[in-house]
Order: sequence, then structure tokens, then C-alpha cells
Amino acid sequence: MKKTRRDSRQPPCWHPDFRNPAGLPDVKVVRTSFFLNACAIVVFCTLLIVFLYRGYELRGLNEQIQSWETRIAERSPQNEEVVALSRDFRAESQKVERAVSFVNSPVRSSEFLAELARTLPDRVVLSRINFRSAADGPRIALSGRILGTSQQATDIVSDYELQFYEYPYFADIVSSVNVTSLSRNPETDTLSFSFTLLLRDRN
Repeated sequence: MKKTRRDSRQPPCWHPDFRNPAGLPDVKVVRTSFFLNACAIVVFCTLLIVFLYRGYELRGLNEQIQSWETRIAERSPQNEEVVALSRDFRAESQKVERAVSFVNSPVRSSEFLAELARTLPDRVVLSRINFRSAADGPRIALSGRILGTSQQATDIVSDYELQFYEYPYFADIVSSVNVTSLSRNPETDTLSFSFTLLLRDRN
């Protein structure tokens, strides 16, 4: 009788195997779920801390803004007074600058004013004399009003303009005369006008 050979591919069983793989818990799934929950809690806590810190900063900024607004409200009358004084000072300084410029103009201011008053036509009232420098030379702006009817005022304006060309003193210092504005006021029966005298270059 021949002996059958044992299959060499099967390892020898030296003790019984009582394990039931189907009944064992899935350790990997439990471990993954735990780490996911832990990460979610950490992220939530981090966001909560950032949110609370931002809220604290925002509260501090609001308190600072309220403090500055209170200070501004308390000092507003003083600031308005300083601004008003600065505005008045600027206006007065411009007047002084124009006066100094007129005194230092190429023509003698006293002589110019004397001749201007001497040759002022009847019914003409000057309200403003302004000297200023320009790229094409110094200028003198004259503003005023003329009493009379429309035709009378128009004739006086034309004659007054020609006077600066024909009168010897003005003809010597004035190179051109431009009528910059004319406006009729029927309520006061006057004609408002503005002349610009371009002075000759003395250099």
C-alpha cells in the first residue's frame, strides 16, 4: 500500500485558529473618525479665538473713535474761530499785497490817482482800483458805475475809454484799454463797468 504525499503548499497547523475576522471591530474607521473630530474641534476653537480677538479690537477702535469725536465736538467752536480768523487774515493780507504792488508799480501811484481823479468824467463813480502783474505786463483794473440813462451811460463809457488814449499822461503810460464788463441796472438807473489798462513796459 502506497503512502499519499502531503501537499507541500499548506503550512503545518501546529494549533487551532479560533479567530473570527468578520466579528472583529474596524479599528481603522474608529481611529479616522476620532482624528477628524479632533481636527474639527481645533479649527472651531481657533476661529472662535480669532473672532473674539477681532471683536475686542473692534470694540477698542469704536471707543477711540468716540473719544476723538468727543474731543472734536469740544474743540469745534475754537476751530471755527481759528478758521474765521485765518480767512479774515488772508483777505486782509491780499488787500495789503495789492496795495504794495500798486505802490511799487511802474507808475507813481500818487500821481496816477491824482490824474485819475482830475480826469474823472461827471456821473462816473469808481468803486475799485486793482493793480496786478501779468505775463504781458502790469495791468490796472478799474471798476465803477455811471449814472444816467442807457444812451447817456453808453456815450460816457466810450468817451472815458478814449480819454486814456488821448490824455497826455495816460497816453504815455497806457498801451491799451479793454472794456471787460458792462451791465445795466434798471432799478438804480446805472451802468456798471470794468476797464483793464495795460501799462507800457518801462524797461
